[in-house]
This record gives sequence, structure tokens and C-alpha cells, in this order.
Amino acid sequence: MRANRLPALLPLLCFALPLSALADPELAARLDDQPLELSWNALASDRYDIELSLAPGQLQLRMPQAGDEAVPLAPFRRQPLGRDSAYRYEVPEAGRYRLIVETGAAPALRLLPIKPAAPVAAAATCKPWDGGEVELVVSEVFGEGETLRDALSGVTAVVRDGRVRLQPAAGSDGLLLLERAESPEQPITRDWRNAIVYFVLTDRFANGDPGNDRSYGREPDGAEEIGTFHGGDLKGLTKRLDHIASLGVDALWISAPYEQIHGWVGGGDRGDFRHYGYHGYYALDFTQLDANMGSENDLRALISEAHARGIRVLFDVVLNHPGYSTLQDMQQLGFGALRDGMAEYLPEQWSAWQPEAHENLHAYHNLVDYEHPSWAAWWGREWVRAGIADYDTPPSSTVDPLKGSLAFLPDFRTESEAVVALPEFLAHKAQTRAEPREGYRVRDYLIEWLTGWVREFGVDGFRADTVKHVEPSTWAELRVAAERARADWA
Repeated sequence: MRANRLPALLPLLCFALPLSALADPELAARLDDQPLELSWNALASDRYDIELSLAPGQLQLRMPQAGDEAVPLAPFRRQPLGRDSAYRYEVPEAGRYRLIVETGAAPALRLLPIKPAAPVAAAATCKPWDGGEVELVVSEVFGEGETLRDALSGVTAVVRDGRVRLQPAAGSDGLLLLERAESPEQPITRDWRNAIVYFVLTDRFANGDPGNDRSYGREPDGAEEIGTFHGGDLKGLTKRLDHIASLGVDALWISAPYEQIHGWVGGGDRGDFRHYGYHGYYALDFTQLDANMGSENDLRALISEAHARGIRVLFDVVLNHPGYSTLQDMQQLGFGALRDGMAEYLPEQWSAWQPEAHENLHAYHNLVDYEHPSWAAWWGREWVRAGIADYDTPPSSTVDPLKGSLAFLPDFRTESEAVVALPEFLAHKAQTRAEPREGYRVRDYLIEWLTGWVREFGVDGFRADTVKHVEPSTWAELRVAAERARADWA
């Protein structure tokens, strides 16, 4: 028996009749009051699936002998299925779902959220240029009475009633590049609105130190390497600064370099690749550099060399959420729990777990007991909404952009005024700058951790991720604290 093979669950389950004789699952489905037609795909003699496009509402799944009572259906989890089974699932937002039914010796079903439906953007139309003067509203950028210059034609105009009227340059196709027409003796103040910003996804840019490519035991998948770390780091980025400067770049925006979850989650619609936090959006510890990015001396060298070339360095910051939980982080940091009897079916290093041939990488959720009280040792219910154990369940981010979950990630309670303790896993983490503080709210800790990079290393600014999912007052507090930290560094 392979070490990662899931055990049969028959000792835990009891069915009145086996389902293996069925040609197709005898499962009826409704979304609210509307019946859904189920056209099953046969994956094997006793395994079927179907993809459903669902609108928000209550999905009801019922077997032939089911009574009136339906139990809540948890996404991703393998649920036992008998002829008297009935489930309900509150569909939070429009999207696609995969329903899998097994009808063999241990009948079961699973519901896998695949991907929310993409909003349909309204088409924007532009009026073709007729060769004449163009009138523009500029009040949100320039002040009344200011003289502006079109950099392409050299023609100037004064802002009147928040507008300017200018003749575009010949051959410009009606394009105007407006700037303040300041006198030669008045120095031009550098303005973020005029900066040329170059974005770098650090892991995918340049590998300056192959020795850190497999930090924390991360492994390539040996195939398409969609979600694995590729090796790019801060040293590699520093070596390319001359090239970046040659492009006329004023500011270098790098992907969030903070320590990411060490392990992986199932990636893609079907969980067919291991997805690590190479992009910087699955933070584990906001006070540490991810080892794949390099050392703190590497960061100091990058910022120093960038400043020497007149380039400012921006960090991507995330205030909305931390990263997912993974098997590897559960094992290494001691939070969460496995379901009874599952540990013996895992390899010595949990992150090396492999799904069965009929499963995908989302199936690791079947090993985990998300209702166990030891999940308090993770971020804790005072810190995040996560929908596990005694944590509050967040709504969809489309229903509540501020308190909803984005892509099923834990949602930080940045709006909360409650005083919180340092999360237990951080309090016991060997390498961290996170320290317990008196009277701190969630956002106070996050702001301290993020502005620490400014005060210690001279980071010049932040690119704010998921802006609409965090209340403006928290962004304002971060800005004030970051400006204070920048003054301290200077």
C-alpha cells in the first residue's frame, strides 16, 4: 500500500444499500426552486462528475429516499452518500462548480468550487479625433489657473473651469501628454503621477543565487512548473538594474517579498498543479523576507544600488488577507489537525503527499479536520474570517467587498477595533520580528510589520493590493505610519 493512500472509511459510515448497481447516480438537484438537469460524465465504472454553472442561491442535492432535512454541504470535502442523503449548499456568488459522485463500496460526493464567473465589463468607446482642438477635464490632476504644456507639441494652455483646450501635435492621433509648464528657474518637483514604474515579478525575472531556489523544501513539479518557484531573486534583480535604468525607469515595483506559505495548495480549476506563493500574495510572516528572495543584505544592496541610479523601490503590500493553510505549514508550525487515522497514510514530509489516480490535488482537504479546536493556533478567529472551527465564515467578496473572502483566502479583520494577541503560530515561530504589543488591533500589527521595511531598509513606497477590499481608513493609517517611517530612515 502506498504511504499516501487514503484509507477506506467504511468503519465510520453506514449505508442502507450500496449504490454500485446504478448506471448513473440517482441524484436530484435544484437551485432554489428550479430543478437542474444532471448529465453525468463517466470517469470510471463507479465514479461520475459534472460541471455546473450556478447563480447565487441554495443548491439542494437529494437521493431518492431522502427526507425533508438536508445537512450543510462543505466544499472540497468528501461526503458520505446513501439513499436517504440530502444536502444543501449556499452558493455565494456566480461561478462554476464540479460535482463528483462515487457509487462504489464507499459511496460519496464532493463539491469543488472551480472559478467565480468573471464580471462582464462595459465596453468603453472613444470618439475618433477629427484633427481639431481637444478639450479635456483636468481638475482631478491640475489646479485652476495652472499653465500646462503638451510635451508632444510644446503648445501651452491655462486651466480654466477645470479644463484645457489644446491642438494635438501633427501625427499624434489626437494624443496629448500634459505637464506643468514651469519656468526654467523653478525646479520641477518629482511627482509619483509622472513616474515611469517598472513592475517585476521577482521570482520570474532573474536568478542571481540558485542556492535559494528550493527554500523550505519547495520542489519543482518536473512538468509545466506553472505554480512552482522558478528561482528569481533580489540578487538577480540587482544585477539587471543597469538595464532597467536604461529604460528611463523612475520606480521599481517588486512583487511582495515577504515570507510566503512554505507548502502548496491545489492550483488550477481541477487542482492539477502545486501552487506555491511565488507571486507574494500568500503571506505567512510579513516581518521576514521569503528565503527564495534572498537575504536582508541582498535587499539592502538592491535598494542602495537602485537609489544610486535614481530609481525608487516600491513594495507590493497586502492588507486584505494572509495565505492559505497547507499540509507543510501545519506540520512545521504546529497548527490545525488531521482527521482521525489520516496521519499514518501521509509520508514523513506531509508536503510530499500525492493524490490517488482518481483524485486531484484539492483532495488533500479530505485529510484535514477543519473543525478541530487546534486551529486556534493558526491566525485565530480574532484575526481572520475563515469559515473553519470556531472562526466566523466570511461572505463572498462580491456580496461584501470589505468583510468578504477573496478567492477563499482568510480575510483579515482590519476594520475591527478589538485588541488582539499575537497569533499563536507567530508567537512560537523561530525566525520572526513579530512581537506582542499592548493594545494593538489587527491593523496596528499589519501596519507595524509593513512599515518596518521602510524604517529599516529605506523602501520608498507601497503599491497597494486589493484596495477596494480594505476600508479607506486603514489605508490612510498605513500611509501616515509609512511616511513617519520614511522620515525616520532618512
